[in-house]
Amino acid sequence: MRARFYSFLPLWLFLLVIPSVLFLFAYGLPMTHDGATHLLRIGRLDEHLRNGYIFPRWIPDLILGHGYPVLNYYAAGTYYLVESFHLLGMNLYYAFIAAQFLLIYLAAVGIYLFAADLFGRDDRVAALVTTAAYIYTPYLLTNVYVRGAIAELGAQMLLPWILWSFRRIWLHPTPQRYVPIAIFALGALAWTHTISLLIVPPLLIVYLLVLFTLSAQPWSSFRWSAVAILGAIGITCFYWLPVLVERHDISDVGFAISRTLMLPISFIDWHNFLDTGWRYTFPEDPPFRFGLIQGIGVLVGVLFLWR
Repeated sequence: MRARFYSFLPLWLFLLVIPSVLFLFAYGLPMTHDGATHLLRIGRLDEHLRNGYIFPRWIPDLILGHGYPVLNYYAAGTYYLVESFHLLGMNLYYAFIAAQFLLIYLAAVGIYLFAADLFGRDDRVAALVTTAAYIYTPYLLTNVYVRGAIAELGAQMLLPWILWSFRRIWLHPTPQRYVPIAIFALGALAWTHTISLLIVPPLLIVYLLVLFTLSAQPWSSFRWSAVAILGAIGITCFYWLPVLVERHDISDVGFAISRTLMLPISFIDWHNFLDTGWRYTFPEDPPFRFGLIQGIGVLVGVLFLWR
């Protein structure tokens, strides 16, 4: 029975993801905060790729023809994912939808692997519930339907893969098998969403310290983790190294706007923290709230742990 379940696991996860993207396939792309900007940039990227420029750091058509070094500073991994579907024959509009669907599906696979590893492979229900809770968080759905934040969606896809692969490195008897996955997942994060790259490293350090206490071979796992981290740094140096070297060319206007306008409304309070509705309503403000159903699930899980 268990073997049959795992043989159909990709199908179960596919069916689990379908409701999250029904609106995209039924009505098309909604009018989002950033969607049009991303499509414009991807269109320019497509033109450069077709002319032989694989990584154009400067795109001369942007800013009314003045040009802009968007790819020199903006992590554009998801742009290349959309472009891949476009090169396969889709127009950019449907390529963007296909890329979002693939990211959500890969997020489901990653969080299932992590949950199954955490709870045990025999506890399929816990892994599936965790997957559903992750895929249907208001934050993830807002990135798709309100913000059009495909880069942030890409980061949400990669985070479970990072957690799972490093957990395997520390707890599996042959950790080297999972090093390539960790290198790719962490490296892809660096080229997918810059802000997540700033947030994840300190959290990853804490996570690895916890795994250090659980590992049967901590020093061997430590070495393989170091290999994975250094590998991720190495394969993405083409992106982050120029950013560091040329950071003095970045205007501080955006930082000033964030500090004066966004920071005062970004402190956590009850309204900003929890979405108290039972269904997702595509909220504009604030978008980054924790779901009520997910919160209830956490409380129920804690109660079961205490029993």
